[in-house]
Order: sequence, then C-alpha cells, then structure tokens
Amino acid sequence: MSNNAYRLKVLLLLLAAATVGLVSRLLPIGVRLWDKYVGDMVYAAAFYLVVSLIWRDWSIAPKLLITAIYVVAIEAFQLTPVPTQLGQSRQIVVKLFAYVVLGSKFSWWDLLAYGVGIAAVVSVDRWIR
Repeated sequence: MSNNAYRLKVLLLLLAAATVGLVSRLLPIGVRLWDKYVGDMVYAAAFYLVVSLIWRDWSIAPKLLITAIYVVAIEAFQLTPVPTQLGQSRQIVVKLFAYVVLGSKFSWWDLLAYGVGIAAVVSVDRWIR
C-alpha cells in the first residue's frame, strides 16, 4: 500500500474516532461505559493515529510503545495537583487543555480503557496495512 493511501485511511480513522469521542462526551446516555470510557478508549486510539500520521513508515511496535508511554504518563501526572490547578484557570484555553488533554483524577479504570483503545486501533492498523 502506498504511503498516501495509508495516510488517508489513518486520517479517516482519526476523524471517525474524534467524532465518536465527541459524541460520547456531548451526548451522555447514563451508561458509564459510553459516557466515560468510550472517550478514554478513543483518546488513546486517536493519539496512536496521530503518531501513525507523523511516522507512517514505522512499524506497529514503536507506535504502540509511544502511545502506551504517553497515556500512562498523562494518567500518572493526574496524581499531581497540576491538572486540577490548570482546570481552575480563568483562561478558557488553559481550562480546555487541562480537561481534554490532562484530565483531572487518576483512575486504574482509565488505564484499562486506554489499553482497550490501543489494542483496538493496533488491530485496525494491522488490517489496513
């Protein structure tokens, strides 16, 4: 498969993932799996897809590793007071960054959701290659 065809598929997957993630957060249905964890799964998958867009020639293993390190680092960072402090900022951009990128509260369940998202996107990446 050509680099352009792969890149287009990854971009379309990224747009689909972003749409699902946004819908899951903007249209809660009262089911925690949908309201919270689908967004977490998509967050990890979207990061993997961005890495795939940037380094499209890389094999799956380094992209998986970078994504796993990133999501674990973000979740561990939530153990510090910094994300909460940023979330209380008066500046909307800082507040939005804190909410969307950093989150606010450490959870082992979030790590599990990230793992599921990474596993799913790796399967799709294998399939589209």
